[in-house]
Amino acid sequence: MPKRSRRPVGGAVAFVAILAACGSPPRAPSKDVVLEGPKGDGIRIREFDGAHVAPETVHLKNERLFAWAMPDREKKVWNVEARKLVDGAKAAEPIYFLSRGEEVNEIVTRAVRDHFVVAWTTGSGTRTRIGVSHAHEDDGVYVAAPRKDVLWMDVVPSVDGEILVWAERSEDESAELRALRINSKLEALSAPTPLAVGSIAWQVAEVEGGLGLLTIDRGKVLTELHYRTFSDALALKSDRALAKEVGAEIDLHVSNLGTEIAWTDLSDLDPHARKSTTENVRETPAVQKNARSIVAFAGKGLLLRSEEPGEGKCLRVLESGGALESPPLCFLESPEISTRGDAVFLEGVLRACDQKGACTPSTAIVSIGEQPGKMRVTPLQAIDSAWGLDCSGPRCLTLMSKTQGSGQVVEWGSPPIGEKIEEAAFTKIEAA
Repeated sequence: MPKRSRRPVGGAVAFVAILAACGSPPRAPSKDVVLEGPKGDGIRIREFDGAHVAPETVHLKNERLFAWAMPDREKKVWNVEARKLVDGAKAAEPIYFLSRGEEVNEIVTRAVRDHFVVAWTTGSGTRTRIGVSHAHEDDGVYVAAPRKDVLWMDVVPSVDGEILVWAERSEDESAELRALRINSKLEALSAPTPLAVGSIAWQVAEVEGGLGLLTIDRGKVLTELHYRTFSDALALKSDRALAKEVGAEIDLHVSNLGTEIAWTDLSDLDPHARKSTTENVRETPAVQKNARSIVAFAGKGLLLRSEEPGEGKCLRVLESGGALESPPLCFLESPEISTRGDAVFLEGVLRACDQKGACTPSTAIVSIGEQPGKMRVTPLQAIDSAWGLDCSGPRCLTLMSKTQGSGQVVEWGSPPIGEKIEEAAFTKIEAA
């Protein structure tokens, strides 16, 4: 079975033992053309016939990078491999090696200014190590040995290279966040720097002059939400306590308009979503009582996790003006999230129930806001799973896995889709 950490383009919210991701690709004028045109024109990335870490992908300039890990049974090592796909090409470039070593647990791919970065972890406990590469053949090196299990990693740009950030599992099942500065030669510029301790949820982002870190930390009695900023040299610049008694899902959004933070206030009997800028804190307007917690900023609004009677945990999209655009969307697992203009796209497994009560589990892409107040559900066909959703262009693209013989083939491209299902065909959309 493959190992996979799902991380769409953008920031990532991380939890102890849970990883969830949300992001916002560059904004573009919203057009109702997503999922139109050729269907199922996937480009083969790799075939796997056993254990592996599934491919992760990222785009930079005019090409896309894919990286994964798999065992070499003859040499009894694990290979970290990669290949690139030039925009417009009909086939990916040849596969090449980044590193060879112990079993790989997780892979992260990022675009940092003018180059790619791949990071991965091997081992566990005192044998844990973190490797990095700039996606050149055999350039992988190990830069850190945390000696504790690594729960999560990310990479953000810095003035002299990049900053590798990771979370180590603590004995009390919280996490300690650390960071390491790396230069253009993949050399560590200092020892790992502690950023926060006792954290149960966190998110990082590049901010002007350094790094922004949003965490929920365990206090003496209550959980506390903190927003800290660090310089490029990882010196603490500010530590702002935002709230106590907060829900586990948070979001940090940095753009040319400033820094926005969202969380769930649990300090009274009616949990509600709140937002903060660097200047003030305010409650989001007209949040319904069943909209329990923030998942992500999505387009011009917020994505909220809501609790629907008898349906479990679901997602809703809340416009910035306070109107809920979507009915509840309940997925088997946390969905992939991508945005395009003011539209929000979610990819995952759900069960759609029509007006006659017939329900069918399906991997699908749900689009909200392509047209005001409209939702579209597009089932995907002939694949086992899909991840890495990117709807920033004129079509939604995704990584897809399908069974072939005794193995799995992973492709990249427009997924094969079923008949388009309009909003009116549904009375509810619920978890599979």
